[in-house]
Amino acid sequence: MSKSVLTKLPQSLVRLDIQIELAESEELWQKAEQRIASTADLDGFRPGKAPLEIVRQKISPKVFFDEFLNLVLPRTFSRAVLENNLETIGEPQVELKTEAINNEGFSYSATVAVVPEVVLPEVEQLEKIKREEVVVKDEEIAEAINELRELRAREVAVSRPAQANDLARLDVSIKKEGVVVEGGEVLNYPCLVSKKQILAEIDEALVGMKDGEKKIVAVKFPADYKNKNLAGVEAQAEVTLRQVFERLLPEVTDEFVQGLGDFKDVADLKTRLKENIFHEREHQVQQTLENKVFDLLLEKSQVGEVPETSVALETDRIVSEIKEDLSHQQATWENYLGHLGLSEEKYRENLKSSAEKRAKLGFVLRALAKKWTLEVEPEDVSAMSEKMSAKLTAGEAIDGVAIKNYLLYQKTVKKVLTMLVDGPAFLDHEH
Repeated sequence: MSKSVLTKLPQSLVRLDIQIELAESEELWQKAEQRIASTADLDGFRPGKAPLEIVRQKISPKVFFDEFLNLVLPRTFSRAVLENNLETIGEPQVELKTEAINNEGFSYSATVAVVPEVVLPEVEQLEKIKREEVVVKDEEIAEAINELRELRAREVAVSRPAQANDLARLDVSIKKEGVVVEGGEVLNYPCLVSKKQILAEIDEALVGMKDGEKKIVAVKFPADYKNKNLAGVEAQAEVTLRQVFERLLPEVTDEFVQGLGDFKDVADLKTRLKENIFHEREHQVQQTLENKVFDLLLEKSQVGEVPETSVALETDRIVSEIKEDLSHQQATWENYLGHLGLSEEKYRENLKSSAEKRAKLGFVLRALAKKWTLEVEPEDVSAMSEKMSAKLTAGEAIDGVAIKNYLLYQKTVKKVLTMLVDGPAFLDHEH
């Protein structure tokens, strides 16, 4: 058998000093030897048939010791966790006290993160959060229709000065102390006037310019500008207006609407636009509502130190979610980071606060599930496993424990929202 001594450390870490008695140590060492011998492929013997004494002579002692560790660590660490009633997070960091069995057996220490202590509020006594009513105004429908008209505008060259909503084609050269900044020159650049598609100083200067006119404009690039050579730079922009185009928008007729897609007439387009805007707004309201509920729950709960392990795990989850969203948009993670001008290390560092908040929420929800004795039915786990298995590629396996935890998380969130939302807790349709 084995015995353990628990020492609490900062940041919700604990150290388990584990001593395994000589009898169990020797028993596990013998099992390790038998395992190695059963697969040993030595000259003059069939695989696994060489006598143990020969195997000991031919195979490095380190191989036996590594196999011994593979047997002893999982068994005795799990036992110590149960004995000390711990809820661990992630894998332990093991430090061996000895490199072999001695007269007292074998000993090592394992440092591991544990679930921090959580003090929960009386959820039923918290003030409920009211669901915001979703309203779509007529002017929003008109704006959406105007955007569709903008997409199908005709561009006609004109000789008058540029004005708002025109399409201007221009050459821009960014200079500092008379020298063009690297990456600071663009030719025949198309830009909608007064639509904030270019630096504000240049956008403002375009109004009233004529074909062929040139202006020198003092500009300052934002500190987070995607071109690092220009980020935060104060310079002069030499702007030459090549040509001005007036944009002629089509009239909103049944014929125009039918050309957009499967619409009967203008009334049908307006109805469906209103429905789409309503559903999109409804999703936004639901997300905002849930965030307010979670913020209230976190504000009223007390959570001990969050282990770095948990923050790292949540950071990985956030990055994975972003990568998945990018793949749906046919964008790459590398391009996304490049657009932000950040390294992956810096991006992950910026996520630390959000990841820690998510980890805290997870601990609170976990504690609530335990307090309310919520459980997941085996048939629900089986149903989701079956549903997921259809989407797996060859070689991928179903993680039943992860599915059970996910379903328990959903169940807890559902109960929290039902208790803390004034009005319907969920959308009427699937979301």
